[in-house]
Amino acid sequence: MCGITGIWRFDGQPVDPVSLTKFNDALEHRGPDSGDIFIDGKHNLGLGHRRLSIHDLSQNGAQPMTLQDRYAISFNGEIYNYRELRTELQQAGFHFFSDSDTEVALYAYAHWGVECFTRFNGMWAMALWDSFEGKLRICIDRFAIKSCVYYKDDNQFAFASELKAFALLPGADLRHNTDLIKRQFLGQSGELRKTILSKVQRIPAGHYLEVESTGEISMKRWWNTLLHLPQPPSTFEEQVAKLQELMEDSVRLRLSTDTKYGIPISGGMDSSSIMLTARDVLGDDKEPLSGFVIGKQGWLDETHLAREVCQKAGAELTEVHSNLYQDVDMLESLTSCYEDIEAASEGPYLLYKSMRQQSRVVSLDGHGMDELMAGYGYHFTPAMHDAFAGMPNLAKIFDLTMLGRSISLNIDSLKPWEGWGHSKRLFADAFKGRFSAKYQPQSYTNDQEHYPEHFDHLNTMLYHDVHYGFLQNILRSFDYASMAHGVEARTPFLDWRLVTFLFSLPSESKLKHGFTKRLLRHAMAGKLPDSVRLKKSKIGFIDMKSYFYNPNTLAWARDKLDSIESRNSNIWDHKEALSIVDQLASGKSSNPAHFSIVMKMARLVHLTESYSAQQRSVHSNNITATKSAEEVGFKRKAALIA
Repeated sequence: MCGITGIWRFDGQPVDPVSLTKFNDALEHRGPDSGDIFIDGKHNLGLGHRRLSIHDLSQNGAQPMTLQDRYAISFNGEIYNYRELRTELQQAGFHFFSDSDTEVALYAYAHWGVECFTRFNGMWAMALWDSFEGKLRICIDRFAIKSCVYYKDDNQFAFASELKAFALLPGADLRHNTDLIKRQFLGQSGELRKTILSKVQRIPAGHYLEVESTGEISMKRWWNTLLHLPQPPSTFEEQVAKLQELMEDSVRLRLSTDTKYGIPISGGMDSSSIMLTARDVLGDDKEPLSGFVIGKQGWLDETHLAREVCQKAGAELTEVHSNLYQDVDMLESLTSCYEDIEAASEGPYLLYKSMRQQSRVVSLDGHGMDELMAGYGYHFTPAMHDAFAGMPNLAKIFDLTMLGRSISLNIDSLKPWEGWGHSKRLFADAFKGRFSAKYQPQSYTNDQEHYPEHFDHLNTMLYHDVHYGFLQNILRSFDYASMAHGVEARTPFLDWRLVTFLFSLPSESKLKHGFTKRLLRHAMAGKLPDSVRLKKSKIGFIDMKSYFYNPNTLAWARDKLDSIESRNSNIWDHKEALSIVDQLASGKSSNPAHFSIVMKMARLVHLTESYSAQQRSVHSNNITATKSAEEVGFKRKAALIA
């Protein structure tokens, strides 16, 4: 796992090695082991790379990597099946000089072109330069587990793993995307390709960006999950067996590393399933696994469940604790880390920090199963609409009504007559949708996919969540949180074979008989403690802190909103913003919406100040490039095609 950068000048100016090095080193946290740059002086193009060494820890795996005076690559991620591909490429006549998956990716691109992407099983954001074609291609994996953002103006094109690098890009226009920010203030979701910077966009999942020497760019889709759905097993028992097989192989691939690894465990079913599957794959004779759990306050704390799972897996457990009140230093660190104005979770950030402190450089995370198998309460809405479609399915309606109540966080404290509000809303909405002519049907997706016949409302929403919705934000957040501490987060549940298998199944394999994630619960029977496997409430990484109206937090927000950046804002009225902060601080207002908006404003000011300070440092700091201008011409490695 690494950080990647690049600059392509279209104005005839050469890429300055010192500027490229500064731009690249803004991502040093993503690759603390080493950094290097490459410049093609003929085309005025430069690539940068910050390395977190996972495979082949020697210098042979260093990047950017080149081949035949033609190709160059800067790669972030992992290709888990690289050894199989390496054997195939060796048979085609390639000679390898490292044991890195980057070299495999480079040779695969030279051999198969863009078709190589479909052969990769992994996660990645990779920049591939072909000097003969004069084209730069930046590819994102199937589900955007890794991400990349890009910038373009009349003079240059640039890309980086994170937004913060562009503050160190000479001449970059860092004006806000006011449209997107205003939507976020209103609690509305924005287009996934947009960022808080108007000229910086994100490359979407399953696409690659192609850049021409003329400066023309085009977005091309290379992956569509719906075109790769397998024939599903005919019985539920066979589906369970297939899921077990895919999970074990996915975990096995992701346990391949030359470094130590750990497993974040929340006390929920997903992370616990990863832990116990890893134990099965490794066998009892291997060294103990390492689990990491974040302690929470009161009844939200599930540390006791994490302990139970780790005891069953023979794993060591590190309990990470956070302060009841979120201090200002942490607030600023989280804002800078996540590069967003939305509230950021402290839990994952502290977990990965603890992992790094124990030299656990690889993490096996449980992301994806909630979106793949209806793990959230809002998934009951499309399921209830499906139950009312055609002839209403009374058994399914009753099942969802009961489940809508039981998934409440505080299920253990509910009295028989309490907790039905969510279920009532579900029932009423679906009833009106079925029997009222005035009702406007709810859309569960805004994409233009052509769905197969077995895609009902629930499967459609799950597909949208994975490819265009909630999961995309989760993956980016956890990537940033892990890489802030130089930890590589791997996601076994997002192996493409497992994803296509689950989307080939009907909804009843995922949500039925009073349980979400039905198939996974059956697959883990006899392995996962029933206290976890049959638990219906969902907590996960929720932060339950009393930093709402915390005097320190509000004082920080007021300081930010009384700054020069805030006074010059074209998004809000400065005096009105200060007035709201003062009302919150004095207790005259206790409106959570007011607090949320104030904190979003303050976070935006903090990011603006940070980027402005970095931009000023471009002109004031003197650093030495890793190579002189004479040394960074197109470099040739010994690797050749036989």
